[in-house]
Amino acid sequence: MVYSWPNRMQNTIISERSFTQIEKEIKKENNDSLKKLLAHQYIKKAKETHDNLKIADAYYNLSEAYSHSIKGIDYADSIIQITKNLNGKKYPAQGYLQKGIQFYYSGKYSKALENYLIANKHYGAQEDDFKQLVIRHYIGLLKNKIDEDGDAFNIFKDNMTFFDQGENQKKYKRQYLKSLFAVANAYIVNNKLDSAEFYSEKGIKVSLETKDKYLYPHFLLSYGGTMMLQKNYQVALDSMLKGNSLIPNKKIPLCINYFHISAIYDSLQIKSKSLLYLEKIDSIYQKEPQVIVQARKAYELLLKRYRKEDNNIKQLETIKKLLTTDSLIKRQSQDLGKQIVEGYTTPKLISEKEKLIEKLKGEKKKEKIINLLLISFLIFLLGGIIYLIRKNLINKKRFNAILQNQNESIVQKEAASNIAKKVVKRQANDIPEEVVDTILKKLDKFENSKKFIKRQYTLSSLAKELNTNSAYLSKIINTKKETSFSQYINNLRIDYAVTQLTKDSLLRSYTIKAIAKEFGFNTTQSFTTAFHKKTGIYPSYFLKKINN
Repeated sequence: MVYSWPNRMQNTIISERSFTQIEKEIKKENNDSLKKLLAHQYIKKAKETHDNLKIADAYYNLSEAYSHSIKGIDYADSIIQITKNLNGKKYPAQGYLQKGIQFYYSGKYSKALENYLIANKHYGAQEDDFKQLVIRHYIGLLKNKIDEDGDAFNIFKDNMTFFDQGENQKKYKRQYLKSLFAVANAYIVNNKLDSAEFYSEKGIKVSLETKDKYLYPHFLLSYGGTMMLQKNYQVALDSMLKGNSLIPNKKIPLCINYFHISAIYDSLQIKSKSLLYLEKIDSIYQKEPQVIVQARKAYELLLKRYRKEDNNIKQLETIKKLLTTDSLIKRQSQDLGKQIVEGYTTPKLISEKEKLIEKLKGEKKKEKIINLLLISFLIFLLGGIIYLIRKNLINKKRFNAILQNQNESIVQKEAASNIAKKVVKRQANDIPEEVVDTILKKLDKFENSKKFIKRQYTLSSLAKELNTNSAYLSKIINTKKETSFSQYINNLRIDYAVTQLTKDSLLRSYTIKAIAKEFGFNTTQSFTTAFHKKTGIYPSYFLKKINN
């Protein structure tokens, strides 16, 4: 579809419209495609000003326009990168909060929490009560994910007292609606349906009063959930199906709603439609891994259905999917997935899998394929476990060696340096001794200046800066450092990166890509390769261990 309005306005937005006008258009626009186009227009205009605050606002608009996606996370990260040195009231705190929210929408709850805590540290220093309330709201949502519903409920109710004052409802309308929605869902979880219905209806009314009907589809879903629990199935279906049509890109709430619709059709004995919505969840999960928890629940119901039908093939397929989701849930968030996995444990699944294979022995061709797959799986699993244990031990040794090296005394380092210089003098005997000493002193000064992280050096450019020739410099680096010029520069950067990352917790919250740029590497891959070559471990492992 071609949208004529934005095409006509495309040039006038850049040249004539103010930032405030464009922001208003973005906020009130309900069409996702038009919202994205406006956000891109905004950043184009912002970049022309070379104003980092305006550019950060532009990235925020883009993150909102691409919410619930990887791009939403990337644009939030761009806010942090461009404002990390500003330390103002709005940024970079807003960038960390937005990044946490986008991680939450993507199902990466541990990373969401990391960013919430960094944002909260900034807002605490600013004594910004409202923004700290927002952080509490999102931490409450995370508590729901690990079945600490009571704590979450208390957070949401406490937050609602802030909105007992009418002016706060008007001033912070969007957060007021978020709090209403959270409280409504909390009452549903606690089976207090009268209160759940009250807050859902109130949310619908307030959301309809906003220009963009903010959270209106979600309140329809919570109202539908309340009606479902009251066994008012037709009203529940009407509300849920209407809500579905308004949130096609919000995959997690969409799958939660599909799960509820399936339960309603099951209660109405319309088994085919009940099955259809469970399969829709499976279909979404194949493309959108963030709905893993909802997919796991759907697979449990599908497995029960296939058992009743005595459909062994479908049972086996579903068990494999359950095993896969269990493994991923454990790896992604041990605490978050604990109750889900324990509800239907992996050993029980493997045992049932073996029984099903025995029942299928009559089909010889399939039996051979399944047995081969099972053996391969067990061998792969055993090999993987051995490999991971061995790798973990090696990595621990290398990590401890790095820390030990960090604690090495200055005296030891100077002694080692003096010995190295003597070796150089013997090895570089075709270069005048006074030249060797001069270049070594200049190299020491160069290393202490940390210039190697600020610009890209070649052998020629460094030789020119040190006022010597490339041949002498190359030979002295080869003999003194016992490495090539490029590896010498990389080693300086990695040593400095290890030192700074060990000391600076805020720096450790950056992405690997941002850390790479911070220490003079052009790409994530070049940083990762250099780090591993120097230390024997990857930067992701180092960051995980040092944070622990």
